[in-house]
Amino acid sequence: MPSKYAFFLALWPDHWFSAIPALARHLLPLSRMRFSGLLVAFAAAVALSGCHSAFIDATLSNRTAEPIALIEVDYPSASFGTQTLAPGQDFHYRFKILGSGSTTVLWTDAAHHDHKSSGLYLHEGEEGNLTITFRPNSAPAWDLLLPRNATASGILPDASSSPK
Repeated sequence: MPSKYAFFLALWPDHWFSAIPALARHLLPLSRMRFSGLLVAFAAAVALSGCHSAFIDATLSNRTAEPIALIEVDYPSASFGTQTLAPGQDFHYRFKILGSGSTTVLWTDAAHHDHKSSGLYLHEGEEGNLTITFRPNSAPAWDLLLPRNATASGILPDASSSPK
């Protein structure tokens, strides 16, 4: 039964195969030191070329006098949150945007009232910092810093802290 590579090998002239051992004698014999140096250089090249993934570094900040419970931030394709956020405390989370869409934050105040605030529109591939600051007697402030794009901040016109 012929090899599955028989057709491929038939295309190569015989003298090419005889040249391979001659090349191997000149290229392959490396001392341990030279091999280690090449390995380190290759690893450094791979590390420096690196893979970079765009992400948003989010911070939820409670600047009220009361704890906030059941905070959920919805963003395109997913959500994150925390069980409680004490007064003066920050919660940090990093996420990648898959798709485009608006953000929303849902939370429960100390009086056990549920609230909802619509936020900013995020696009896939954006990278930067998002800060949502809860302040006394007002809607949360949204601050988005995108180093490669525009910056959006403040209380959005459609933001409300009314019960949902």
